[in-house]
Formats: sequence, structure tokens, C-alpha cells
Amino acid sequence: MNGSENGAKPAPALVPQPYESHFDREELTRLLIQQLGLMGYPRAASVLEAESHYRAEHPTVTQLRTVVLQGQWVESERLLAGLPGLKPKGLQSAQFLIRRQKFLERVEARQTKRALQVLQQELSPLPVNPAKVHALSLFMFCPSRTDLYRLAKWDGAAGQSRHQLLEKLQAHIPAQMMVPPRRLEQLLDRAVQFQNLNCPFHSGEDDYTLLTDHQCNPLRFPQESIHSFESHTDEVWLLAFSPNGAFLASGSKDYTICIWDIEHKVLLHQLRGHEKALASMAWSPDSNQLLTGGHDHRVRLWNIVCEMVLDKHIQPVTACTWFPDGERFLTGGMDGFVYVWNTQARLLRTISAPRLHDMALDAENNRLYVACNERSIPCFDCETGALVNTISLISEVGSISLMPKKPEYLLVSFVDLGVQLWNVETEQLVQSYASFAHGHYVLRPCFAGSDQLYVACGGEDGHIYAWSRLTGKPVANIKAHSGTVNTIAWSPANTNLFATASDDKTVKLWNAEYSRNNTLPNADPLALNAVTGCPASTDASRERTDLEVSSRDEDEEEDDDDNDDDDDDEEGSDQDEAISDDNDTEISDDEEAAAEDLLVDIGYNYLGPELFRRQRDIASDDDEEEEDSTS
Repeated sequence: MNGSENGAKPAPALVPQPYESHFDREELTRLLIQQLGLMGYPRAASVLEAESHYRAEHPTVTQLRTVVLQGQWVESERLLAGLPGLKPKGLQSAQFLIRRQKFLERVEARQTKRALQVLQQELSPLPVNPAKVHALSLFMFCPSRTDLYRLAKWDGAAGQSRHQLLEKLQAHIPAQMMVPPRRLEQLLDRAVQFQNLNCPFHSGEDDYTLLTDHQCNPLRFPQESIHSFESHTDEVWLLAFSPNGAFLASGSKDYTICIWDIEHKVLLHQLRGHEKALASMAWSPDSNQLLTGGHDHRVRLWNIVCEMVLDKHIQPVTACTWFPDGERFLTGGMDGFVYVWNTQARLLRTISAPRLHDMALDAENNRLYVACNERSIPCFDCETGALVNTISLISEVGSISLMPKKPEYLLVSFVDLGVQLWNVETEQLVQSYASFAHGHYVLRPCFAGSDQLYVACGGEDGHIYAWSRLTGKPVANIKAHSGTVNTIAWSPANTNLFATASDDKTVKLWNAEYSRNNTLPNADPLALNAVTGCPASTDASRERTDLEVSSRDEDEEEDDDDNDDDDDDEEGSDQDEAISDDNDTEISDDEEAAAEDLLVDIGYNYLGPELFRRQRDIASDDDEEEEDSTS
């Protein structure tokens, strides 16, 4: 029943409130008009244009769009020259882009004389780098269209090249005349990225919304171990996930490499062959081969079985890595040499370097960074072996790693100074990550989490530490092992999954998505045999008859008496651990569950009140008021 039927007066029409904002009304309206068109609402865009009397682009720009897509190059240049506000330099750059497109289309159509005419009479007179014009002339000698497309990185007149030309022209057209492509979406993307970067617990797995500010639950950062691998019989020094994320390799002081199946959480293979402790390890890009280097001075290439043994090094092989093509790899050692090999065991190149602990390869830029005994990081050209430059530091470097997808950032772990992030292009310190238990052991940190927004490192106190990569502020402190956490490896396939290796002889998996109510699958190693075609090792321990290798000594040339003393010390240590295990008090399942609940409740104390106040309301500008209300 409406108001007129019951005698009441009809409700007054809603009057829109006056628009008040510090954003320009015209600019915002033009963005909305463009976005409505992109989203498939042309009529709504037309209505908004008619009602607001604003247009997303100047009529001349609309004409320009049409003639460019039609290939009317003379008319395109005429319209460009008539655009108000276009600077002379911008006009010249736009003319070069149009004439380049015109030239390439002539070459594509096999109109050689016309292409040469465009090159000589239209492109050459422009005040541009002559090298650009010379490079274009080479395209005239392409034997086929396919070669032209490949060399010019261009897909032809019938492809998307004209649309791409429009986008490039847009950079030279004033924004007042033409709204940049997808401008509103760009602004929203940047706003979301800014919130993600300022979220200290960002995991990348949350479905973000534009309706509320982004905020990750602090407990989303992996805090709970989901599995412990215990097949090694001595300290575990190395970890490496396969690039496909399906396997985890661990290298130990017990001379062996274990290959673990991540999905089923079982030991697939235990590789034996090294005669001393493992010192380096790297998967091939296709996840099919594993490269290892040991304190026995040997390099081994494995594909379930050892396919190759390289004995060129005369000191421990402390670093190895692959080129992206999977056909070549590098090995480096304490003998001061880096060797470049192919998978047929052919030595391709020798690079003279300092005695090195680690190395990091930027294959795209042919750069090899070396962590050495000296207080510096030398950089070599991979192709020539020449020293390019040296980054000077203030302490000895233990390990290094380049940031995936952003190789200008290098993570540096010092032997006694914590962890730092460096920009290798500017040779500037970007961020420091300190305040954790680090004495004189070589610890191997890693970039972690979604978009590598974290830096994670183990400590000599058995803890895992994590910081915001950008701010350096701590975001996690997890008690993980009973001994030094030597290395952390983050899964390339799951941003919530990582592994840790320790002096306590164990490898642990951690995952934020794991619930304590979940049960681990009962994987059958024999069932895996049918899939892999290889026997799954069930050897969890074996008697050691060879001499132990010191876990922290660089010099492997020790006499027999020293080795005997080391064995005695380790036997005493093992007895102490056994006594400690015997004295552990058994607790019930209920007590254990209650203890876990308590840890969840007090977990925020790891981070301190200030960081958690930021997390509760990351968008708040009034920090003092928030602090007072919290206290």
C-alpha cells in the first residue's frame, strides 16, 4: 500500500547531497566513464557523459585512435601535431613510433622500395639516436616474416601491434586530453599493493576486497610444524626444494642426501657416495637432477643414482648452482676456483675467485656474486670470467642469495653480523635484520612468503626469526629445534610452506594452513615405488665407521688425533642428549592440547604491543590515541 492510497502524502524525492571531496570532480568522472566502458556498460558511460558534460578523451584523440587502428599514418601525424599541450620532444617521439610502425608494415608486405623510402626520408631526419634507425634497417634483410616478428619483437599489422602503438603514443599525450589506459584499475592496484606491503603478516593467500582495508591475521604466518623428518644420523646443514615444489633435498654431516616427498611426507631416497659432509646442493631447473658438492672435494650429479663425479676441485666444494637452461652449472670451492660445466662433464670455463663459501647467479645479466673469506662480495662476468666490480663490506660473509624476479637485491648473511639486504646495482645497503641469536656459525637465510615480503633465518638458539623485508621489523620468533637452525628453505609452489634443518639431526616442515585436528596421510613407500620406479629408502640410521667431519671448520686437513678427539666429544654429546631425553616428563594429550591453546593466546607477545596495535588497525593515523586506548 503506497502513501496516496492511505491518504498520506507521497514521500519526497531523494535529493543527492552536495559532492565534497579533495579529488577533482572532472578527473574522477572521466575515470568512471572510462571504467564503465571497459566493464561493458557503454550506455551507462554515455549517460554519465551526457549528464556530467565530461568526456573520457578529447574528440581529436578519438579520431586519432580510429586512424591509427586503420593505418592512416599521414592523418595520424596531422592529428598528433594539432593536439594542444603536446610538447615538441613528445611529438618527435610519437612521430618516431608511428613511422617505425609504418616502416615495419612495409617490410612485412615485402614493399622494399617503400620501406627504404620511409627509412631514409621519414625516420632518418628525426632527432633520435642514429643507432635506432640503423637497427631498423637490418630488418629489411630478414628472410621471412617469422624472422621479422622474432627479431623486431613485433606481431605484424594484423596482430596487436597497432593497439600497442596506441598505448605507447598515450605516454606522450597529455592526460588532460586522454585518460591513460585502465587508469582507475591502476590506482586501485597500487592502493592494494601499498596495503599488502604495509601488512607485516601478508601471506598472499587472502581474497582481497575493495570494500574494506586489507589485514592479514598474524597467526597466518607459519607457526606450527606439520612434520619432522628424522632419517639423518648427524647435523643437517643444507636444504633445497625442487623448483616444482614436489621434493625436498637435505644434505647432512652424515655424508648423505635425503630426498623427501612433500605431499606424502615420506623418504623417497637416501643418496650415498660422498666421503665427507655435504657442503652445497642445487636442483636442476626441471627438478629431475640434483647437484651436490662435498667436503670430500667432489661434485656429484644425481638422477636417483649418481650419474657423474667431478673431482676438479682440491678443496671442499662449498657452492653450486644451475644456469636456467638446465644444460650448464657452476661449482665453486675453498680452492678459489669456480668451474662452469655442461651436463656431459665438459669443463667450459674457469673463473679465478677468492676462497668462497657461497655464490649467487644472476643468469639474465651474466653476473656471478661470490661470498668469500674477504670482507667483500666480488662480482664476475659469467661469460668471460672477468671481475666486474666488488661490493665492500665490514665483515666476513657466510652465505648469499639473490631475490627471485628482482636480482638487483642480494641477501647477505654475515658470519658474526646478522643479515642484510643489499642493492647490487647501486652497491647500497637497503635493510638490516638483527636482534637474533647469531654467533660464528654460517647460517643460510632466505626470502620468504608471498612476493618475498619476508626475510627468514634460523638462529643458534634453535629459533626461527622472520622480519618484514621492507621495514626490517620482526614478525615472527618461533621455537623450532633443540639445536642450531642452519638453513631455511621456502617452497616455490606454496607461499605458506617452508622447511628448516638443524644440528638436532631433523628436518621440519611448517605450514600456516595446517590445523592441529588434521591427520597426516599414511603414505606407503611401496606404493610410491610403483610411481617412481625406484626403491624408497627406509634406512633411518646406520653405523658410522668413517671419521667425523667438523661441523664448523674450514680446514679439512686435520690429523688423526684431532679426529679421535672429535669422535669422543660427539659421543659425550650423544650421551648428554640421551640423558636429557630420558629425563623428559610425559604429558597427556589433554595437557598438550591445553598448552597449545595457551601458546596461541600468548603468541602475540613475540611481536610486542606496538606492532600488534599497527596490525589491529593498520589504517589508523592517530597512533597516540590508539596506544592510549590499548593501555
